[in-house]
Amino acid sequence: MRVRYKPWALDYLKKSGFSYVFFPKDNNFKKIIKIEIGGGKGDFIVKRSINEPNNIFLMIERVVSIAAVAAKKIIANKINNVIIIYNNFEKISKDIKNESIDTIYLNFPDPWPKKKHEKRRITSKKFLDDYYRILKKDGEIIFKTDQKELYEYTKKILKEQKFTIYLDDFNYQQLSVNDSLTEYEQKFRAKNQNIYRLIIKKNNS
Repeated sequence: MRVRYKPWALDYLKKSGFSYVFFPKDNNFKKIIKIEIGGGKGDFIVKRSINEPNNIFLMIERVVSIAAVAAKKIIANKINNVIIIYNNFEKISKDIKNESIDTIYLNFPDPWPKKKHEKRRITSKKFLDDYYRILKKDGEIIFKTDQKELYEYTKKILKEQKFTIYLDDFNYQQLSVNDSLTEYEQKFRAKNQNIYRLIIKKNNS
């Protein structure tokens, strides 16, 4: 879905203290760190950060106009445990320290259905390699999609990777106590669309 360009967005993000880059590799955060890749308008990250005030959340969103909408919600709710990175995950992943992330959220990503676009899928091998490197030994990926093809592709590709599917819910109805709705998920549930959810654990062998 195309988003209307917001001329005020970049300046707002900069003045609000959010970042185009990532914190340096030698960061010494002692708290639990959770990342949402493709955070959209921020509904999910706002709810999770309020419910988990002692954890740090990173919302990575490449579209500046969308990131700015999320930033407004974070500021309006006086949230101080969220960092917004308005950039591509691929560009900033190298700046994330090895085994420093506890959880990665992949909420309703673009399915990139064409075969020629497979490498762009957020659960393709190149992305999974990055996730494996930055996740802690007991880290996990929580993946949700309304696209059956992406769900099946993800399960297939995971068989070849150093991950284990801990939970496979092909009809995710009752919201987990440690989960929150995204803006997309609210629309999908209102239309009774099927939601697929995987919890993926990092193998440490």
